[in-house]
Amino acid sequence: STLGIIAAGAILFAIEWRMALLACIGIPLCLVGPRLIGPKAQRLDYEMKVKQAAIASTIQENVAAQPVVKAFGLERLLLDRFTAQMADYLPVSRRANFLAYLMERTPNLGVIAFNLMVIVAGAYLAFEGRLPIGSLVAFQGLFLNLSQSVYGLTCMIPHFVRATAGMQRIDELLSQQPEVTDSPDARPLAPLERAIEFSD
Repeated sequence: STLGIIAAGAILFAIEWRMALLACIGIPLCLVGPRLIGPKAQRLDYEMKVKQAAIASTIQENVAAQPVVKAFGLERLLLDRFTAQMADYLPVSRRANFLAYLMERTPNLGVIAFNLMVIVAGAYLAFEGRLPIGSLVAFQGLFLNLSQSVYGLTCMIPHFVRATAGMQRIDELLSQQPEVTDSPDARPLAPLERAIEFSD
């Protein structure tokens, strides 16, 4: 996608530099939306993953404890708790997914808006006789190609946001310090003189 943007941009400048300059100014502005939405989307995605982990833990515990649950008639209680947990998860999941899709779509809306601006500018130059119709058609076709390359880059942003939130969870797990530690004046344990046996 990056190579496509560079190649198409170079040819656009060769066809009509003024319209290409307009397109080059517009494309970075299309990335403003993901830049603004990204941090909030990442926070919500992290929160969603925490809640997903809690739900998975609850399911695992409930399935493993089925004999106890049935023996004490706890089905309704545990089902109510699980329903409450899912109700708590739903709004976070909805907001996280909405922001992820918004991040993916805002660049497309920006590209469409700048596409219209380029068409208007090109039509004006063609009407004034400063741009041949063939060049306008070629420019428009290349600009659509450029737009596809921009979309190819921006459609990966939600995946990167979700991967970052997932890596944050993994990093937290790996950076946890063990609760049992050696005292500061601990000495190395000497090797055993004989084996430890468990007899009877």
